[in-house]
Amino acid sequence: MELVLATGLIVFKVALLIAMLLLLPLPLTWLERKIAGHMQQRMGPMRVGWHGLLQPMADGIKLLTKEDHIPAEADRLLFKMLPSWRSLRPLSSSSRFPSANPSRCSATRFPSMSPT
Repeated sequence: MELVLATGLIVFKVALLIAMLLLLPLPLTWLERKIAGHMQQRMGPMRVGWHGLLQPMADGIKLLTKEDHIPAEADRLLFKMLPSWRSLRPLSSSSRFPSANPSRCSATRFPSMSPT
C-alpha cells in the first residue's frame, strides 16, 4: 500500500511540474508585453479579454490555425520532414554512451559501463 501511495505521489508531482512548465509561459508572455508597453508609454495588449489577459491564448490559436506555405515545385513530404530531420544530428550527439570495452582518451582511462 505504501508503494502505491508513493508511486501515486510521484506521478502527481511530475504531472504538476509538467503542467506548470507548460502553462507558465502564458502569464509571463502577458506580463512581458504589459511591461514593454509601459516602457514604451502605451497600454500593451488590450484587444482580447480584460486588460488583454487572453492575448497569449489568442496568439496560440492564431499560430495553430496558420496555413503552411509550401512552394509549388517543392516535394511536400521532404519540405515537412526536413526541419525535424535536421535536428536529429545535434540531439543524437548528446546521447553518446561508453562502449562495452574500456576506452582511452590520452592518459585517462574510462571504465566500461556494462557489468562484468
